Amino acid sequence: MQLYVKVTPSPLLRDLARAGWPILVCIGLAVALGFGVAKGGIMMAGLLIALPPILAWVMICFKKPIIGLKMYYHLSFVIIGVGRFVPLDIPLGMIIDGVLLITLIGVLLTTYKRQWPRIRKPVFFCVLAWFLFTLLQLGNPESRSYEAWFYAVRGVSLYWIQAIIIGLVLLHRRADLDTFINIWLGWSLVAALWAFHQQYIGLTPPEQIWLILYGGKTHMLFGHLRCFSIYSDAGQFGAAMAHVALFCLIRT
Repeated sequence: MQLYVKVTPSPLLRDLARAGWPILVCIGLAVALGFGVAKGGIMMAGLLIALPPILAWVMICFKKPIIGLKMYYHLSFVIIGVGRFVPLDIPLGMIIDGVLLITLIGVLLTTYKRQWPRIRKPVFFCVLAWFLFTLLQLGNPESRSYEAWFYAVRGVSLYWIQAIIIGLVLLHRRADLDTFINIWLGWSLVAALWAFHQQYIGLTPPEQIWLILYGGKTHMLFGHLRCFSIYSDAGQFGAAMAHVALFCLIRT
């Protein structure tokens, strides 16, 4: 004699089964958010909240790397200035590294074979030779730290080799190049106007704090301020303004 027991699922289980995986994902995210707040505090909660839009942005850059390149271009101008006004204990420069690397991966994933011959330019081979030379410095017997090498090589050659590959592959139309030139000119105008603000109106409180803690010895000479605008220091600002002024004179 066999005994059969009929089990009736609860209404909650039936609703979950009908909803499918979206509701399960939402429940999982809610549990992860609660666990993160309990263990890591507000910082971990903020990271979990920011994770979905960050992943969405990464997928967009993988599909359309030109968006990542534009974001990298904009951030290169504002990241230093934002760091003075928003004192966060995170390496803001690493954000630039991540955006550029994700854009390069997007180029590698979406570029077709017919597009790769575009990088066969003299400028690419010059930058490649310089990048390989900086890699050889890893074997320098006088080297004391791989970490120091990494932070030094970022702006010297690592950004160059990535940017030159991305630029030669993506910016093959005159309209694309004009877009990035206009972005450069626009941010340069903002930087010039902000320098006038610093010189004739005064520094903001965060800029005064930066000047007192870090830049006073090099940016206050004989009682006169060396304007630094939104750049890292006055030297970078002066070189950038000379560069854009020369370009505008040639273009006109």
